[in-house]
Amino acid sequence: MTYQRILVPVDGSPTSNAGLREAIRLAKGQEATLQLVHVADQHFVATLGLEAAAGIDELIASVTQAGHRILRNAERIGRFARSHGRRYGFRVAVGP
Repeated sequence: MTYQRILVPVDGSPTSNAGLREAIRLAKGQEATLQLVHVADQHFVATLGLEAAAGIDELIASVTQAGHRILRNAERIGRFARSHGRRYGFRVAVGP
């Protein structure tokens, strides 16, 4: 079986980074595209009953920024692997 695209969920944990490295290994030699995803669960933050609390917008922005940092770190791992002989496409998807 040949993979064309591999979706890789990341959360910055050691287990997540190990999964990313495994996805990189699978992509090696298949010219597969890795697509990274991290879910910043803004809905969860809003359901904590903090909707009326001061600072909820800042909390949601902080959660989103943390997600962007996680994706950037995962992208660095992927780009490092690619620069060391692994050939594959690499794309980071960032949503609102």
